[in-house]
Amino acid sequence: ALDRHLKIARDAGFGDVIRFEQADATSLPYTDRSFDIVISYGALHHIPIELRERFIEECFRVAKERLCVVEYRPNTFPHDDHEVVDPSRLERSLASLGRLEIRRGVELDLHSVRRR
Repeated sequence: ALDRHLKIARDAGFGDVIRFEQADATSLPYTDRSFDIVISYGALHHIPIELRERFIEECFRVAKERLCVVEYRPNTFPHDDHEVVDPSRLERSLASLGRLEIRRGVELDLHSVRRR
């Protein structure tokens, strides 16, 4: 998948400015505040439930300004129910990190947490 997306980036003229890497999302190999913004789009439900808190903490650790988490609403979740993200639990986790803003959509919600 990394090679496929690198080819797409190169074909679009961005091969020299975009880098694709594979890493454990619960133990990211980057220093604190390495990226201005970290975005998780539809990824959290793929993380085992017992590791989701660690995933969020790691994403926030490497974010300089904010972490954005976009996830399906429970009533529109297109996969097995055991993978669904509990919105209340997610919101509590993010609110404990900083100032949380939520934008509710029809199928997806955007959770944005800024450093205090």
